[in-house]
Amino acid sequence: MYLLNFSLNQITLMAFLMAIGLLVDDAILVIEKIETDKNHKSIFESLKEIALPIIIMTATLFFVFLPIVFIKGELGSLLKEFATTISISVGISGLLSLTITPMACKYFMKNYHPFQITEKFLNFLTNCYINLLERLIKYSKKIIILVVLLNSSGLYLLFFLKMEYLPKVKEDYFGIFTQGLTNIKLEHLEKSIPTINKIMKKYKSDIKYYEIFLENNRMVIRGRVKKDRDILENSILKDLKINLQQYNFVVAGENSNNVCFNMYFYSHKPIEKVKNISYNFMNKLNKIGILDQYVFIRQKTFGLNIDILKEKCAYYNIDIYELQELLEFLMQDIRLKGKISTDNNRYKIVFKKNKEIANNFKKLSQYVWHFKNRKMLLSEIIQQSPKEDYINIENYNGLNSYKVELLFKPNVTVGEAVSKIESLAKSHLKKDFYISFDGSGKTFKDNSQNLFLIFGSCLLSIFLILSLQFNSFYQSLLVMLTVPIAITGALLVLYFTGTINVFSIIGGLTLVALITKHGILFMSAINNKDTNMDILEISRKRFRPVLMTTIAMILGNIPLLFEQNSAMVPIKQIALVLVPGLSYGTIIILFVFPMIIQNINK
Repeated sequence: MYLLNFSLNQITLMAFLMAIGLLVDDAILVIEKIETDKNHKSIFESLKEIALPIIIMTATLFFVFLPIVFIKGELGSLLKEFATTISISVGISGLLSLTITPMACKYFMKNYHPFQITEKFLNFLTNCYINLLERLIKYSKKIIILVVLLNSSGLYLLFFLKMEYLPKVKEDYFGIFTQGLTNIKLEHLEKSIPTINKIMKKYKSDIKYYEIFLENNRMVIRGRVKKDRDILENSILKDLKINLQQYNFVVAGENSNNVCFNMYFYSHKPIEKVKNISYNFMNKLNKIGILDQYVFIRQKTFGLNIDILKEKCAYYNIDIYELQELLEFLMQDIRLKGKISTDNNRYKIVFKKNKEIANNFKKLSQYVWHFKNRKMLLSEIIQQSPKEDYINIENYNGLNSYKVELLFKPNVTVGEAVSKIESLAKSHLKKDFYISFDGSGKTFKDNSQNLFLIFGSCLLSIFLILSLQFNSFYQSLLVMLTVPIAITGALLVLYFTGTINVFSIIGGLTLVALITKHGILFMSAINNKDTNMDILEISRKRFRPVLMTTIAMILGNIPLLFEQNSAMVPIKQIALVLVPGLSYGTIIILFVFPMIIQNINK
């Protein structure tokens, strides 16, 4: 990490946490093998038998996380440190297990006597496992069919799970913003502040403090709460929406469960056509029932069109540039190049526009201009007419565009929102009209495909490594079949408690690595030419290493399931995948995998 200029942060520490089960697995396997063979084999002979499986497992784990390093963009930068840290940790663990661990066993296991209670308990578990497997193996075909049906229906949950880029994190502070139109004035925002203060006073006993910030066409209210943030923020949001309707604001919580992002409608058609299509589309989208509120950011503005009569200006010998400066002074703010100092503070000098003249066309035309000892009405040298136009002609991808800010109902994830909008666009938007997302919608759209690309490339890497090792298609496929089995258990828990996001994908990758290691252990014992053990003996030999690895990983992650700290929410998503997936996958590996192998060998 030092050489790669990595730091200790949430991502790298998460990698260390995920590596617990991966790192101890190799050492457990070596120690277990040496302990089992110590009466009739030397340490070197035992190590020779187990070395190749450990090398293959280490290489498999390395290639599971390697594709993540090559992912570009925001997702790649987020996961690069994780993948690199855990890959290097696994590589070092494999090296140590084949070098330091055997040497340590030689010195520390000479007079080693297992703790009797623990040893008796583990032997009891092993005997129970073998007895149960021996009974179940008689019905192996029926059990295999049942497991296939259960896992097929479990994988079907994938189509119903909600997707998002990052899991929502609960904080003890709240944030609310009010988004206005692009041509909204600061004075318009300021008028709403007394109403906001009146509403906030109702919650004085529940709020430690709050602040109001004004920036462009946006107003932000932030503060800290004394109790449940979600309930309080939703109550404040409800009051603000009711009382601020007259200001035409989009009111949303920055940390609430409401997804909020912008969307663009764009086309080469005239802007009025884009406007009509976008309004019609939003009316149809609103009927689906996922929107809480929306507002079009790009609106018309009312102004004044002024034509300077150049002939009259030439007749009166009027400098056009001086007339232009006068009109600028009357119609907009003028910032002078100067400052004034008072009370040890320096302030810029700003002339404010004459609002009475700027907002009244008639008074502007009646303005008397003192020019070269002559008084003159502006109406003599200018012609004015009101105009209605857009503030600016926005372009998106070089085409006329219309922008709308969307606020969705609680519990509507960004993945669900994007999916519904795209589905509606395919059926209702014409070929010449397009949509695009901004904010969290764009982030999800850009990275969701990368998430599944990472997962698919990892599975492909594992399969290629297994094919090189076993030199058999069906054996490699058997080991790979353990992956969907384990994932089924994780999907079942995520269906009720979580979503598919970056951190659940990380948990899935770690789960794939661990379950694949279990499969490699069984398959390497079957391919060992020096042993003629039946499937029950192979299962007995592999039971304890598989069990110890699973227990180590589950015990390391169980505390995360009950963690209430908001900073641990992302890592909790990983535990929601690992604990149930590894538990279910290990049970299937220990019982169903031997049945499949026996039936194939027959």
